[in-house]
Formats: sequence, C-alpha cells, structure tokens
Amino acid sequence: MSQTEALIRQLSEYIDKLELESMLRSIGYRGIARELDIIERVLEKLRDAYKANELSPEQITQITNLKSSEKYNKAREALYEFLDKRHAEYCTKKGIARQGARRAVTRRADMFERTPHCYQCKGELNSRINMECDACGWLICWCGACGCSYGSDTTNP
Repeated sequence: MSQTEALIRQLSEYIDKLELESMLRSIGYRGIARELDIIERVLEKLRDAYKANELSPEQITQITNLKSSEKYNKAREALYEFLDKRHAEYCTKKGIARQGARRAVTRRADMFERTPHCYQCKGELNSRINMECDACGWLICWCGACGCSYGSDTTNP
C-alpha cells in the first residue's frame, strides 16, 4: 500500500468515527477539535500529494467524497457554532462591539499555522481549528476571548 493510499484509508477511518452526539457526551467540543485537527493534518498531506501530481483521478474523487461527508461537515459546523456562540457571549460580557467570526485562513502561501495561547485563560489555540475574530484577526479561544480586549482586563476570565 502506498503512502497516499494509507493516508486516504486513515482519513476514511477518522471520518467514519466522527459520531457527533456520542462524542459531545464523552469528549466534548475540545475532543472533537482534536479529532478534526488530526483530519485536517491528513488532508494537508493529501493536498501536498495533489500538488505533486501523486493522486489518481479516483483518489481525488474519493478524497472529495470524504471531505463532503455529512459526519465531517456536521462536526466542523457544530464546533464553529460553539466557538461563535462563546465569542458572542464573551464580547457581550466585556461590552465589546462584535463584528463576527470566520474560519482562520492558513492555506494561502503567505500564511502559516498559528499555535498561540489565550492571554485570558492560557488555553492552547490552533489556526486549523479555532475561528478568527473579524474585528481584530486574533484566534478565538474556547473561553470566547479574542484580541479585542487584550490589555484591558487579563485577570477576570
């Protein structure tokens, strides 16, 4: 089995085990984020294989079908809705005019994966999973914090 075939098999297995309701009960949103991060890392390797013309048309179709699976997209949307809600609650609590949130961009040639920590709760952040605040461009933490209130209150999460 080639490395590309192994990656596609791995992607399929990871997506197959994405059972949102049971995962929420057992590992919560952060656990789902870890699983999605693994999937994103496999997809990144497959993107590299695609750029190097190492994928057959059948493999491209298989990967496309896996990426468009209901389980994968349902888990991603649930995570993004959770982070968006937490960010809205945080902004309201801090009296910040919220402009919205978006998925962090890391795929352009001039972008890189960001893995900072939250100044508010010290939680780990990752641009593959955490959303980005439309106002400040910082990653949104699980606690809802972004850079909009950085420096104004770092003692009361």
